[in-house]
Amino acid sequence: MTSIYRQIGIGCERLFREILQDALRLSPEEVTWSYTVARADGRSQTLSLDGRILFDAVSDSDRRGR
Repeated sequence: MTSIYRQIGIGCERLFREILQDALRLSPEEVTWSYTVARADGRSQTLSLDGRILFDAVSDSDRRGR
């Protein structure tokens, strides 16, 4: 059951990024962001946001004002 919820979450994350891209005319690179942190066991882990918007990347001033 947990796997189903995980897949739903991943799908929602991808859908949200697509909505950002379409609504604000951004590229996949402009809405994706991740960073790496060190874990307590010494290994590294990559974390990411569901979406990211840099105001300077939104070229349409009407859309930027929303």
